[in-house]
Amino acid sequence: MQGGSPAQSSSRSSSGADLAIKIPSNLNRDGSLYRLDYTPPHGYPPPNTTIASRDISGDEIKFSQGLPGTKYEFWLYSFNKTSDDFLTWTASITTHFTR
Repeated sequence: MQGGSPAQSSSRSSSGADLAIKIPSNLNRDGSLYRLDYTPPHGYPPPNTTIASRDISGDEIKFSQGLPGTKYEFWLYSFNKTSDDFLTWTASITTHFTR
């Protein structure tokens, strides 16, 4: 991602594992879109979800209801009027179990 790598954090709530994907260069008004895809296909928003930059609160895409103790593969794509599906970030993240 331009301007540095997004950070992520993982925690567990009563409904599953939660994650915040930081987008430091999100301008919220530039008309761009993000597509979040991941596997395994368990969590919210659903895999392959498209989110308008203006709909992102601050600079984070929130992922929730993930399976605790599970390795997830994430892909974040961005696109706008001049570019199609540009892979901007990818990560392997294992969610935590809380005892």
